[in-house]
Amino acid sequence: MQRIPACSSTLRLYAFVVAAASLTLPGSGGAQSVVLSLGSLDAGVLRIDDLRLVLANLRGGPADLSLARLTAAGQVWRNLSARCERIDLTREGLACERGEIRLPAADAQAKALVIPLRFNWRSATGAFDLALEPSAGETWRVAGVQAAGGRTARLVFDHADFGRLRPLLPLAKDWQFGGRVSGEAIVERAPRDTTVKANLTLDETRFADAAGAHAGEKIAATLKLDARQQGSRWSWQAAVNWPKGDVYWAPFFLASPGVALTASGTFDGKQAAIGAMRIEGPSLGQIDASGIFDIAAGKITTASFATGMLDLQQLAPGFIAPLLESLAGPKLAWTGQARVAGEIRDNAFQSANVTLRQVALREAGGHYALEGIDADIPWRDDATTEAQVNIVRATLGKLPIGPIALPLRLRGQALRLSQAKIPLLDGEIVLDDVRFTRGSERSNWRAAIAVTPVSMEKLTEALGWPRMSGIFSASIPGIHQDGSTIALDGALVVQVFDGFASVTDLKLIEPFGRVPRLFADVELRNLDLEMLTRTFSFGTITGRIDGDLKGLEVAGTRPLRFDARIESSPGDYRKRISQRAVQNISALGGAGAAAAIQRSVLRVFEEFSYGKLGMTCALRDGICEMGGVEPAPNGYVMVKGAGVPAISVIGYNRRVDWEELLARLRRVTEGNMKPVVK
Repeated sequence: MQRIPACSSTLRLYAFVVAAASLTLPGSGGAQSVVLSLGSLDAGVLRIDDLRLVLANLRGGPADLSLARLTAAGQVWRNLSARCERIDLTREGLACERGEIRLPAADAQAKALVIPLRFNWRSATGAFDLALEPSAGETWRVAGVQAAGGRTARLVFDHADFGRLRPLLPLAKDWQFGGRVSGEAIVERAPRDTTVKANLTLDETRFADAAGAHAGEKIAATLKLDARQQGSRWSWQAAVNWPKGDVYWAPFFLASPGVALTASGTFDGKQAAIGAMRIEGPSLGQIDASGIFDIAAGKITTASFATGMLDLQQLAPGFIAPLLESLAGPKLAWTGQARVAGEIRDNAFQSANVTLRQVALREAGGHYALEGIDADIPWRDDATTEAQVNIVRATLGKLPIGPIALPLRLRGQALRLSQAKIPLLDGEIVLDDVRFTRGSERSNWRAAIAVTPVSMEKLTEALGWPRMSGIFSASIPGIHQDGSTIALDGALVVQVFDGFASVTDLKLIEPFGRVPRLFADVELRNLDLEMLTRTFSFGTITGRIDGDLKGLEVAGTRPLRFDARIESSPGDYRKRISQRAVQNISALGGAGAAAAIQRSVLRVFEEFSYGKLGMTCALRDGICEMGGVEPAPNGYVMVKGAGVPAISVIGYNRRVDWEELLARLRRVTEGNMKPVVK
């Protein structure tokens, strides 16, 4: 056996193989063996320590390779070994047809990984061909040749599981990925330039990050790349076709999108430029873009994009709806078409143009909808522009609103609408001086709103409410939104039931969220009781009534707390109450509530006189603490009799479950209560 001592400098492996091959001389007699012992080989990104090559027979036979440590791309492997059952070593080169490389087990429970390999190397040309076959039908192959004009390397993949590359990629340590790749990549290095060409097919691709915010399954795709390097500058062209597979990239989800992408550009280490990029697919329509990205600064220097006419019914489920849901926005169904274009400089939008044609959106619960939206919206960051939005029809429940015409003035992050009059049945909604400003941390808007007189009969019919007479009008001198909160400036005053309602301290938090919260104080003054009770089939009560609702707090549609009071208005007016109204008020008082009146009088009269009436409710934790116009022994007075014939109604249940009180109200208005007279 001959032994070649360790080398302290960086050496190329094939130099040692040539040295070993030179020992095989004609007529040298018996078989010889050689051990090549190398201290370390360092090639920058790759370092090998304590490398040993043992050739049992220089005329041909088995060979073993071992190394104590391999360091590549920041990863370290220890105690690696490879073996060739027969290695042919000649002056012309080196060949192994039946070899294997052994990788140590990842942990005590796992087994060492053995990968079949074969290779061929020619000393004269430097040509080499190495193939690894980790599993049946899977091949990783690299071949190369060196000539005076440069070097060429060819990588061929046949159903290669690229999940095996994860240990080589430090940036992917928090990701799981895998799948199969087939095809080839060719790298040609010449003295003045380098070219790279690739044609790859991916199948059953999967990936996921540790946080679960990004994942993909069963992805199929093809990739074509043609790149050329001259000096430090690369120019490239690429095409990607993605016919199937599911991808979740929070908050967006794409299911088998059938997307195709073509792009070309340059890269010089400092800037990445995309000269032309086009994305097409059923869920995306067509998007064209170009731009320059400053790598050192981490920002978009310049960019522009433009879409064709996008089908919102296809686009919205994957892009618009997830974005709204991530912002706790409403669930909407979209139809119609849209086109968008824009320009970006230094990571900020400089201009945008939005076109909408016959767009409709409908809230999933049927609470509201907008139909027939046509819009042309040009916007500039540093100039004032005029935009027009037209809406054929809007609905709030079953209430029709519109048509709506909104002439807008835009500049930078601000929008203004001087005035708009929107038809509402036989009246109008008038918007005055609407202003919107988008800040760096939050957006805000403010407006003045009025509703000119609208027939209550038409309004209640459209809303499906009990029929009311009279008119409805409202005035809001100021309303504004700051961040997620909408609040009134001053009072909302509504004329109804020949009296008025005033709402103050109104705040609505996250109005389009899943659980909006509302706070308000409400005053009712001088409402016509006869008109009110006739509307809700309560019986007949003549007179006037006042009410207060203080500290109202509502989450979603459920009241959480309030202090409520209704009581006869002060003044001199006719005060009469029908027998049916008496029984219904008694029913609201619950079991034990009583109408105190002589039976002989009851048989004679259908209505009675009262001095005053009223009720109170303090809601806390779902329980209503009940009261009346004055206390009574063991209860409270809801109706206090006066005159002839007179009647009083006494309630005895102080604490009533809120849902039970609502159930009583429903039974009362549906006419299901029977008289209880004592």
